[in-house]
Amino acid sequence: MRSVFTTILASILCLSQGWVLCEAVSINSTSFNNEAITVAVTDTSSTCADPNLTITYFQGYSHTGTAHTIASLGAFVNEADNAGSFGIQNSIFRAWPAVQPGTVILYELQNSGTAGDVDFMFLQANADGSLPSSTGYTLQSQVIYVYPTQICGSVPLYAMYKDSQTDHYYSIDPTDPARMVQYGYQSQGIVAYVLPLSCGCS
Repeated sequence: MRSVFTTILASILCLSQGWVLCEAVSINSTSFNNEAITVAVTDTSSTCADPNLTITYFQGYSHTGTAHTIASLGAFVNEADNAGSFGIQNSIFRAWPAVQPGTVILYELQNSGTAGDVDFMFLQANADGSLPSSTGYTLQSQVIYVYPTQICGSVPLYAMYKDSQTDHYYSIDPTDPARMVQYGYQSQGIVAYVLPLSCGCS
């Protein structure tokens, strides 16, 4: 059973290019299967978030689940400690584990496939601020704070999808959407803007 408890901390000032701009942060707390889900509409002004508060996010792959996912190093270590099947492939980008000026939430969704057909998808909230959704997928507890537009030294995070394997793959390399076609992946465009692993961001 899904339960939702909503606390509004700020009034919505306006809508601009499909993003909700707020004086402060509006937060919804939602539980799915007893896991807390943070739902926030954040300040999307042009103010840059502090790059010193970012952490590195890694991409991992599960051979048993034939799936890629993105998580912090600590999340992968915890998953391994609990007999998980994911192995880290590479560090991919930097972003924020908590709300920062100018950021929005990148949500993690997981499909309800069998052990051999698992997939993880990352999406921002809908233009009206509602939770993202996709048929067969449920929201997970992990949230990553990212930029909704390319500001403050950020770069695009590209999504690719392989239908035959039910697998999403993510990269900040602008050549990957075309290069991965030979491996059966199709581009799904830009899902967010993140910081590269090294940059003079300020």
